[in-house]
Amino acid sequence: MIELILSVLHGQDTFKGVEEELLKILRRKFIELLAEVLEEFDERLMETRDRERLEVKGIRERTIVTVFGKIT
Repeated sequence: MIELILSVLHGQDTFKGVEEELLKILRRKFIELLAEVLEEFDERLMETRDRERLEVKGIRERTIVTVFGKIT
């Protein structure tokens, strides 16, 4: 991650350009992290559900639109 950020610093002429590129990188990283958190949450819900009342009928991929971008 540090190497990626440093490469952005060398590739931009202005501070605004650096900020914009860093924001893009951080958004992508946040989306990746949030996707992992949501997947873990889904797994925990499935493991801790009341198995007598709730049945897993299948797992489907979903896309969620957030302020940071789409998460699939």
